[in-house]
Amino acid sequence: MLGAVLLALPLWNATTLHLLAQLNGRGLLAILYLAIPCTYVASLWWYGALKTLDAVEVTIYLNVTTLLALLWGSLIFHEEIRPLYLAGAACIIAA
Repeated sequence: MLGAVLLALPLWNATTLHLLAQLNGRGLLAILYLAIPCTYVASLWWYGALKTLDAVEVTIYLNVTTLLALLWGSLIFHEEIRPLYLAGAACIIAA
């Protein structure tokens, strides 16, 4: 995680800081949601699963994260699930 932050440092400039200063509560909540459950907790679970399961078994669940992002975006942020999204989800499940 620290490596990702360090790699992103060159992208931080006055424009980025200005945009962050304009965030409202919903925008901040979205960023925290992406940072904590979607990235940090998912990574902890991923590496925890690698300790007990084979890498092949764990890799199968990696594709589920996209489906969960679709589901949570719909439930939490009331994002519209469009037919193309469902087609993509079907391709993921089929794979």
